[in-house]
Amino acid sequence: MQFRTLSAILFTGLLLTVSCKKDKDPEINPCMNGQLDPGETQIDCGGSCGPCPSTEFPSAGFTVNLYGDSETELSASIRELTVNGNWSLRVGNDSIDVRMNLGNSGMTGTFAMNPTGSYASYNGVNYPTLSSGIYTISAHNTTTEKMSGFFHAKFSRGVIGDTLYITNGYFEYLPY
Repeated sequence: MQFRTLSAILFTGLLLTVSCKKDKDPEINPCMNGQLDPGETQIDCGGSCGPCPSTEFPSAGFTVNLYGDSETELSASIRELTVNGNWSLRVGNDSIDVRMNLGNSGMTGTFAMNPTGSYASYNGVNYPTLSSGIYTISAHNTTTEKMSGFFHAKFSRGVIGDTLYITNGYFEYLPY
């Protein structure tokens, strides 16, 4: 009988301890909690938390799939965004060069890629025909003249089955 009474008391005490846990620890600094709190402009910065980092590093990358076989994820050391009537995005490295015509609006949204001026070259082999392509402009800051977005495209050489797929493409903070 004493064992049951002692077990019931311990269980009740444990239950009260767990159920009475505080919602927030007053010792946690809201500027270091990994959450977007009221007054912050980004997680743990801005407002009363101090300035947010202003450094935006341009980057780009994509996945290449030749003939529908194995995929290779690539980082782009060549990343250029230019505007001359149409927006042109060029990404690549020493083995691949992809150029995509992003139309003339520069507006955020998702659009079909323009085949005129879009082509790819992979290991010295040219893929001059854009069979299909979609791009999304997710951010366009006209003050800093930087753009970010996503893309995928399918290029061909005119030889049946000789297709170059570009998937999971992204570009961030590219200046123009």
